[in-house]
Amino acid sequence: MCVADGSGVFARECFCEGAEVFLDLCRDAVRAAELHQWSQREYELLSVARGIAGA
Repeated sequence: MCVADGSGVFARECFCEGAEVFLDLCRDAVRAAELHQWSQREYELLSVARGIAGA
């Protein structure tokens, strides 16, 4: 069993870096698909991704 200890700074940095990469991928996919209209669910997913990246 592996147990993490410490302040969690490293984990937060990794998570935020991963979230930023994910958000960039989402933006690229939206541009590539040339979406002109988003569903409510797509908008909510991107909003959550933005929130995670900004955390």
